[in-house]
Amino acid sequence: MEIKIETIVDGEFKEVFKQFELDLFTVLLPPLGLIKLKRFDGSKPGDEVHLSFPLAQQWISVITETDSSDQKCWFIDEGKILPWPLKDWKHRHIVESAGSDRSKIIDHINFSTGNKLMDLLFYPLLYLSFLMRKPAYMKFFASKE
Repeated sequence: MEIKIETIVDGEFKEVFKQFELDLFTVLLPPLGLIKLKRFDGSKPGDEVHLSFPLAQQWISVITETDSSDQKCWFIDEGKILPWPLKDWKHRHIVESAGSDRSKIIDHINFSTGNKLMDLLFYPLLYLSFLMRKPAYMKFFASKE
């Protein structure tokens, strides 16, 4: 299944993209402390992000691609070890120009549980968790001015 959420933030797109590091990632973690960050290498190919979830579940993503053009920058993380019920995960983090000193952040996610019915049931949970990033992105980049 596919999820695509777009957020407009303050800042030139290349400067916004440079901020996709530990400080921003920490802000984007869901509240309540249910998900804990165990490792964050960065946003370059080969870097890894390790998360732990309740009930000894873990998530390990590997950055597989980073690139840029005149109008956008992006990196892709792919799930290496995923918590139940996920079987497949690919998350494109795209930052593109949205005019003078504005950027559009796009979270473009493809996921699968291996079961279409389970995908449909899991979709709202994932969608809402990424929708919660919108205000976090706006607040984080507003504070960078």
